[in-house]
Amino acid sequence: MSQDSSVSLVRSAGGIGGQLGLGYLARAQSAAAGYLTGGLAMLLAVPPLLLLRSRRERADAIVGRRAGKKAPCAAQGLPQVAAVDTTARQPTPVP
Repeated sequence: MSQDSSVSLVRSAGGIGGQLGLGYLARAQSAAAGYLTGGLAMLLAVPPLLLLRSRRERADAIVGRRAGKKAPCAAQGLPQVAAVDTTARQPTPVP
C-alpha cells in the first residue's frame, strides 16, 4: 500500500470514528451534548487550520488564483470535466 493511500485510509477511519463517537454520545446523553462536543472539536481545529493557511502553500492556489476567492460559478478554475452543465434544454428526439 502506498503512503498516500494509507494516509487516506487513516483519515477516513478518523472521520468515521468521530461520527460514530458523536452519534453514540448523542444517543447516550443528548443530541445537544453531541452538537456541543462536535462544535468544540471544530473550534479546536480552527487555530491549526489558520496556521496552515498562513503558510500560503502552493496547494492553496487553483489555476493561478488563491483558494477562497468568491466566483460567480462554483466550478470556476476547475477542469471542464468537474463542472455540471445546468443549462435547461429540450430533449432531442431519438430517430
